[in-house]
Amino acid sequence: MKRFIRRFNNNGSAIVAMLVAMALPVAYTNCSNNFAFEATEESQLASLNSSGVIVINGGSEFTTSQNVTLSISHIGAEQMYVTNDPTCSSGGSWQTVASSLPWVLATANSDASVYVKFSNDGDGGIESECLSDAIVHDDIAPSLAIATSPALYTNASDVEATFTSSDAGSGLDGAICPGGSGTAPTCDSHGMSLTNPSEGPHTYSITVKDRAGNTSAPRTVTFTVDRTAPLVQINMQPSSISNQLRSEFRVSGVDSLSGIDRFECRMGAAATFSSLAFTTCAEIEARNMSPGQNRFEVRSVDRAGNLSAVSSYAWLIDTGAPTVMITRMPGAYSNQVDSTFEFVGMDDSGPLASYECSVDGGAAAPCTSPRTVNGLAAGPHSFSVVGTDQAGNRSQPATYNWIVDLTAPALAFVSRPGAITNSLAANFVLSATDANGVEAIECSLNGGAYQACTSNAAYTVADGDRSFSFRARDRAGNVATPLSYNWKVDTSKPVVTIASGPARWVNVRAATIEYNVADANVATALPAPSVECKLNDGSFGSCVNPATYSSLNEGSYLFVIRATDAAGNRSDEVEHMWGVDLTPPVINFGRQPLSVIYVGQASEIGFLVTDATPSSGIASVMCGLTNAALAPCQASDMKAYQNLPYGNYTFRVVAKDNANNERTGEVTWQVSNRFQEIDQMVDVRRLTKIDVLVVIDNSGSMRYEHQNMANRFGSFLDQLNGMNWQVGIVTTDARTNDATKRDGQLVEFKTASGGNTGQYKIDSSMGATTARQWFASTIQMATDGSGSEQGIAMTYRAIERGQSNSGINARNYALFRPDAALAVLVVTDADETNANGTEDRNRPEYLLNYVRSVYPNKPFSYHSIIVPVGDANCDSINGNEDYGVAYDTLSRLTGGTLGSVCEADYGSQLSAIGQATQDLVKNVNLDCMPLDTNNDGQIEMRVVTSNGSMPPAYTITGQKINFATPLPLGVNHLIYNCVRPL
Repeated sequence: MKRFIRRFNNNGSAIVAMLVAMALPVAYTNCSNNFAFEATEESQLASLNSSGVIVINGGSEFTTSQNVTLSISHIGAEQMYVTNDPTCSSGGSWQTVASSLPWVLATANSDASVYVKFSNDGDGGIESECLSDAIVHDDIAPSLAIATSPALYTNASDVEATFTSSDAGSGLDGAICPGGSGTAPTCDSHGMSLTNPSEGPHTYSITVKDRAGNTSAPRTVTFTVDRTAPLVQINMQPSSISNQLRSEFRVSGVDSLSGIDRFECRMGAAATFSSLAFTTCAEIEARNMSPGQNRFEVRSVDRAGNLSAVSSYAWLIDTGAPTVMITRMPGAYSNQVDSTFEFVGMDDSGPLASYECSVDGGAAAPCTSPRTVNGLAAGPHSFSVVGTDQAGNRSQPATYNWIVDLTAPALAFVSRPGAITNSLAANFVLSATDANGVEAIECSLNGGAYQACTSNAAYTVADGDRSFSFRARDRAGNVATPLSYNWKVDTSKPVVTIASGPARWVNVRAATIEYNVADANVATALPAPSVECKLNDGSFGSCVNPATYSSLNEGSYLFVIRATDAAGNRSDEVEHMWGVDLTPPVINFGRQPLSVIYVGQASEIGFLVTDATPSSGIASVMCGLTNAALAPCQASDMKAYQNLPYGNYTFRVVAKDNANNERTGEVTWQVSNRFQEIDQMVDVRRLTKIDVLVVIDNSGSMRYEHQNMANRFGSFLDQLNGMNWQVGIVTTDARTNDATKRDGQLVEFKTASGGNTGQYKIDSSMGATTARQWFASTIQMATDGSGSEQGIAMTYRAIERGQSNSGINARNYALFRPDAALAVLVVTDADETNANGTEDRNRPEYLLNYVRSVYPNKPFSYHSIIVPVGDANCDSINGNEDYGVAYDTLSRLTGGTLGSVCEADYGSQLSAIGQATQDLVKNVNLDCMPLDTNNDGQIEMRVVTSNGSMPPAYTITGQKINFATPLPLGVNHLIYNCVRPL
């Protein structure tokens, strides 16, 4: 019975099939020859299907080649049809059954099957089913890559390598890692590991194979195990003491297995070295270092990472040049021709290695300390030494310059006390000169021991004969021969006394002064003192004894005398003062009886005695009626005589000043017992006109007063508003040598800008503003007038000039109108002063009588802005000169207003004067002194007005009647009684 076995494409079925096939030849034999019967077709088919077998490559599951060997067997078949066609219908041919048949697989690198069918005869007989066997063809080697390899050089205890591998066909079946030495590694397709490999090189060839038997290309893992530390050594280094900042090291290392990979160094200052880290360095390491102690360390690192022991080196960098100091030398100035020098060198690295010396710039030569230089000539020299330290640094030269001086200083006196002096301070300025300088000066006073002094030697000595000497030593020690000086000291000053001289006040022009001079001397042979005198503000000049003067002018004199001795001591100045007064006192009668008075009326005489400048002062005043003995009186006095009997009387004043100058003044009048009735006509129509004469002081002290008048004169003009007024200006200057502003001439008015107007008066026909501007511009004139202010005399002179209408006097003539009232305003800070002595025209009463004589019916008043009599405070300020005594008298005689030049604002004063001037039209000067004839205490006065109206109220003062309001226009009559002249 035939058995046919179907193969399956899996390992188990293949193995079974193969086992069955291998067993078949043993278990079964062809029975067809043993049986003589013919089998049926069905049985034959069954036998064919069940007893055949096909096996590829002996049943292998994988093949790497498409050429395979088929093992075929069948028990009863004679033919076989082998094909790669799964239907067994093509691709093959019938052939005798063979047990082995070479075959080519139809596909590569995939599952491949071979098919066979059997037949018992092959001629169209019965065919078996299509039997097959399968095998996997795989001729692609697996892939292998080393993922991680050990370091080429390692000192690790365990070494590992990792792989990546794959197979596209049969799948991986394992790996092999042959090679190396010692213990074999553990190896699979994922990696290799080796525990504690031996030192030395290791190489492993790694392969993997697949299940088909394909082997990958080998991959090599190579490394060297090195656990031995390398060696390192320093082959070159700086000197242990060096002057080079650039420090170079050369190093080398030895390692027998892995070799030297690198060097690691650290290099720096020793002080901070421990904080430095090792860094990679080269075999030649050069760096710029800082001066001082430095350190270098190096180690080697082999390729396996083993560190060598550290090799180190310390050295000192000394870049600072050493210093050399000369410790012994001659003085800067020496008088020695041999000089020894000692010197020492200093350096951080220790003692210096060597020294070189040079003298006077010569060639340097090796030397040691001390070094002596011999035979030096006079003059400058130099010595220098240079040291070299152990690092090779050379010091700067230590140089010493000195001068050999063999000449002593030259001496001289620059200044010294005079040969004869009055100073106890003995001051010497000394000159000690030397080409190379003076070290010290020594002085000796009055033969004493020499002591140190300076070129300004100062001493305090006593009177007498004195001596001084000095000497000098130069810097080299040479001493000069002393220089001496003798002088005399006298500090006692002469004493001068005046033996005789003029009395305090004299009235002679000569003076003689006798004096005595005494001088006490303690020094020997001193000459007599010289004598000097001066008078007043003159300069001192040589003087003889007695001193005489002649032709002296009036004034005060101060004689000063002094004496000066040969030493320059000057006596105290001794003075003798006297005054020359040749002018007798001035007697002014401010009040006096009329020339004829009535019996029973009082006879009043008021007078003022003054002494003209220069004033020696009033020594005595005697006064009284001439028919009686004169008696002492006051300088300012008032005498009243009541009920004098009928007759002629003379009142006499005899005044004597302290210079014994004497003057006599007299007032004469008549006492009558007869009355005379007076009918005085007053024509009021002509009293609406007012002429004003301003008399201004133009001396040097009046600038302030001029400005005050300029600013405030409008206050005066305002009071004259509505009246027919005119104003002219004269000065107090009585000199006749100038054509303008002197001797009573009217001053030309100036415009507001200072231009000439050609006008000598301003009047009410002008605009008020123009009048004020012209006055202000004119009154502020130059203050260069005479210092002898004569306001009363210049009033007299101005009126006197007004009496002529020719020439220069015509301007005055136009100011004084016969039918106008006259008001005079004087502004001065002095009294009436005539340098040549007071004349009649300087006296108040003389001017009053003159006005009455030339203008019998003219209302007249005199107003004064002066230094008020007795106002000492005003007299002492603004350069004011004197009380205005004469002006005070004249203002009081005429009923004028008194003002002060010291007022800050003249406005109110000028306003009052203007009002008083306007009031002149209400005042009438009587022709004679009115009398109280019935002794009832009232003067009998009858006023008959021009229109028969009641007369205005009035008062009678002296010889003037004052109405409360002006009389009516026309001719009015004043009827009163006066004493009848004899």
